[in-house]
Amino acid sequence: MTVQEVMDVLPLASGPEGSTVDGLITGNLNQKVQGVAVSFVASHEAIEKAAQLGANLFITHEGVFYEHHGSRAEKELKNPVILRKKEQIESHQMILYRYHDGPHQAVPDIITHGLLQALDWDTYHQYSHLKYACLVTLPEPLSVQQIVQHLKDRLDLPYVRFAGDSEQKCSEIALTAGYRGGSNIALSLFTEQRIDLLIAGEGPEWETPEYVQDAVSQGSPQSQILIGHAASEEPGMKAVAQQIRDHFPDLPVYFIPASPVIKVL
Repeated sequence: MTVQEVMDVLPLASGPEGSTVDGLITGNLNQKVQGVAVSFVASHEAIEKAAQLGANLFITHEGVFYEHHGSRAEKELKNPVILRKKEQIESHQMILYRYHDGPHQAVPDIITHGLLQALDWDTYHQYSHLKYACLVTLPEPLSVQQIVQHLKDRLDLPYVRFAGDSEQKCSEIALTAGYRGGSNIALSLFTEQRIDLLIAGEGPEWETPEYVQDAVSQGSPQSQILIGHAASEEPGMKAVAQQIRDHFPDLPVYFIPASPVIKVL
């Protein structure tokens, strides 16, 4: 089958031409697919793994050359690391497809729903999807510390970061995957949806963390947990791999986890 046939089974981005970052980075839509690799990001390591597995179509959620919009200046594209990565991609004849906006525009958002499922909060908790978040109501309040432990257990995380009060009891939670932890989304969730806790991938440290710290100081405890961009979006991309696998049971489809890149010393 072709790259086009594989991508046609997934929700694709909509909008005016040029409004999405999704699409081919290398190769063409009529090329034959031998195997598919799906990952949060097409790192050097992940591309090597895909090649070893025999995959020639690599579906990546984030950009390949360290920038969201793919609009680096020509001089930046001559960076030695970027040049060596291009050589690596060419040597493996890897077809790269950026798949970012499509899963986020789906209803519900595939990336956020994947995180909900990974936490096992879709089976026994009340939840509802908004455009940029999923609201979850716990059957009984848990402390931030208890929720942190659940996150670490379910997502295999060595650590998380949080702002607020670790002993705060929470029952109304919002999940926001990726770079959605900033105040432009968080403040409306705290005020309009009346959440106790925001669980996000990442966001500006001087926005929502400062807000929740002031809330605690004012005697109105609210908290935020940051689990990391990749950790929050990997479950959704794993769901994308499974969707392709379900449509093409005879096609080798591999999900390649991203290795942690930020470590705590």
